[in-house]
Amino acid sequence: MLSLKTTNINKTIPILPSHIEWEVLDKYSKNHFISIGNTDDNALISYTFEEVNRIPFEHYYHFFRLLKILKDFQGITEIFSYGSLGSEKFNANSDIDLFLITEHPIDTLVLLIQKVMPDCYSDHDSIKIWNGNLLIECTCIQSIAEAKKYIPESPYVSAEKRIFLARNFNDCVNQLEQISQIKANKADLIEVSKKKLYHNVRKLSKYKNDRCRFRFHCQIIEHCIIRLRAIINEDLKHNYLPRNAINYINAEEWQLINYTVFDDPQEFINQITPLAMKILDELEEGK
Repeated sequence: MLSLKTTNINKTIPILPSHIEWEVLDKYSKNHFISIGNTDDNALISYTFEEVNRIPFEHYYHFFRLLKILKDFQGITEIFSYGSLGSEKFNANSDIDLFLITEHPIDTLVLLIQKVMPDCYSDHDSIKIWNGNLLIECTCIQSIAEAKKYIPESPYVSAEKRIFLARNFNDCVNQLEQISQIKANKADLIEVSKKKLYHNVRKLSKYKNDRCRFRFHCQIIEHCIIRLRAIINEDLKHNYLPRNAINYINAEEWQLINYTVFDDPQEFINQITPLAMKILDELEEGK
């Protein structure tokens, strides 16, 4: 057993399942790397000894447990990830997002996974698996081409590092590389958010006497404003929740869009309408 001088390695390594290929590699005489996944050149990810305390070992543990279940099932032809898994951005706060190419009903896969990971359920076209605070989400599709509607402008990870099962590995790599070049359509994103913003601002007057429903539309308006500000700042990633949202709205604007059921609805309408118009004017100026 290798002796690694860290605070958590000795208790963490034993929980890794036996099918994980991991090794410590000598490099440049004074440096060592822990390589998880495959080989040094094509590893899922490699870490230096100095970084070992930030390695999300629990994530890898549950991910490889799931991977073994899925690989042993004949009804899945491809498994690949996108986003932070396999990149330097993968950390203890990351979700694990997988694509499964299968023609089997989602409920069949859920029953299979629940035998080992009981906190598992279907949600439309995806499978949600929880292990404590760790979420693994498997989106079920019937072809690689379908993945393009989910992942434009997502963090790029080399195709070889995110394919875990493939009938034709090279063909899968080529298709994923092509998908990675797809750019989000800025004009389409603006148009969708503008219409949604306009529609929900108009709805507020209709629901002034239903505070909970009023608040629901306020939350949609909040998202639209943040999303449009992100687009103005050329941030087209993470459509549902821009990562730097806090930076796109100033303190005064945050106060304006933060409605609670104890606030006066009409006063909120009087505040939010000018802000919405201001955002739309900013978009026109940016054209």
